[in-house]
Amino acid sequence: MGDPLPYQVLLHEDYVEVRFEGVLDGALSFDDAALESVVSLPRVLLDYTGVTEINADAYVLAERARKGEAQGLKVAIYAPRPALFGLSRQALQLGGVREGVSVGVFSDLESARTWLMAS
Repeated sequence: MGDPLPYQVLLHEDYVEVRFEGVLDGALSFDDAALESVVSLPRVLLDYTGVTEINADAYVLAERARKGEAQGLKVAIYAPRPALFGLSRQALQLGGVREGVSVGVFSDLESARTWLMAS
């Protein structure tokens, strides 16, 4: 595993946005304050715009997706690059997560936000 993935946590009125930068690996390490922010609002937007390299294990990401679904989170993943989009969808399928219900993967940011805020 590499260094923790740099990220920014942005609190919006109705959702939490996490913007990742750098190398995406399986760790996806968060500090305690970031975890509290994500748990405080059940809607989360993961923005992979700033990801420059992928070294992630789809099975590790699948486990994280299962845990998020079990916590009752609704997660929109904005993955503008085809490799990140495909990896995200693969992880959801491996994790048995209800894609389109509790988690959605999008290549368009506005579509991700619209889906996240729908009922």
